[in-house]
Amino acid sequence: MALPSIPVAKTALAVLKPLSAFVRDQLALRDADLRARDIADFNPDIDKALEILTGDAATLGRTALALVKNALASPPDFFTEASVQAFLHTARVQDLIKAGVRADLLREGRGNLERDAGDFYASFDGADGPGLGLAAFEYAINFVSAYLLHGLSLADRILHARLDQLGDQLKEAAAPLPQEDIDHGIIRACDRLRKGRFFVEFEREALTLELGNKLATGAYSRGSPAVRGPALAAIARFGALTHDPDLIAGWVQIAEGAAPSEHASIARAFLVASHLELK
Repeated sequence: MALPSIPVAKTALAVLKPLSAFVRDQLALRDADLRARDIADFNPDIDKALEILTGDAATLGRTALALVKNALASPPDFFTEASVQAFLHTARVQDLIKAGVRADLLREGRGNLERDAGDFYASFDGADGPGLGLAAFEYAINFVSAYLLHGLSLADRILHARLDQLGDQLKEAAAPLPQEDIDHGIIRACDRLRKGRFFVEFEREALTLELGNKLATGAYSRGSPAVRGPALAAIARFGALTHDPDLIAGWVQIAEGAAPSEHASIARAFLVASHLELK
């Protein structure tokens, strides 16, 4: 099939030739691993690779993606063309890409897949013939194949499965706590400070400052207003005579903005007694 005289399409196809050859060589080196697995085993990874390629993946922080980025450059500029994006997001072309990947994995010919992909692309608005469609089709097959190469051996699959599991655990650990858990932490921390401040060995000033900052702008700032407001006002009251008046005034204002309380009024009284004018 003759290509249109489009410099971008011709250049892209020319650049893709060594890339395609490299990916085919890598597949050949792993021929034994490929043949040891059922082709259907690759379907979930093929789907995931297409999600990443088209920008539809829910998460991009996976180990395999990092390896793909090392193996292939970022998608070429022509991928941003509206016609190319529309082309790649269709079920028809994704089925053609999958068929092409499977053919390459099995070391079989692609048959009429390239012609079908080019003809299909040429039917899109803004497409000037099949050229960019053929380039996008070839790049997509290489991208998906490179994605699959990250875990063909058993050792690789075990390693990457474990890394992804650890990544999920870290993500879960970093997820925000439910508000009721934050409120419970605020209540416990304030109770410890309230009871401990009467003991000489208790580091009252340091812990008052730490808890106040957590409530004002830190980890406890996501507490519910009904819990956070009175708690921060109480901490401001405890520190009113020992800490920076401007800092305490800021805490009182935040506490009153969250939920007015008796503690806030007392803290204000202490500050007024210290000749601080609050705005």
